Amino acid sequence: VFKTMKESNLGISLKPLSGMCHNNMGWMYSGRALITTMSGHTCMGGKTLELHEPGVTCIDIESGTEEENCKLIKEWVDPDKGLKYALNAKRRFHEVVNYEQDAENVKSFLSKIL
Repeated sequence: VFKTMKESNLGISLKPLSGMCHNNMGWMYSGRALITTMSGHTCMGGKTLELHEPGVTCIDIESGTEEENCKLIKEWVDPDKGLKYALNAKRRFHEVVNYEQDAENVKSFLSKIL
């Protein structure tokens, strides 16, 4: 799946309440910005909003007209112009998601209850 994601120019995630789902995280880890709906992320808050920033790491298709969205998507899929958005997504993923720290947090929590 990772290889196929890397062959794409953009990811798409329109699932309601998707937040920090593995699909979104996979796209961004792969260095692919997303076409998404911010309403699916806003209600989740926290790190979800840090990861999904319209105009930087994603295109929020709810905030623009059909014409505006088509124009943005055409720009973002252009390999030369879209590279900065892809790099934004990958960089932001590594700023927001830290699996090593998450593992330490879980170990610490479990040590307190076991």
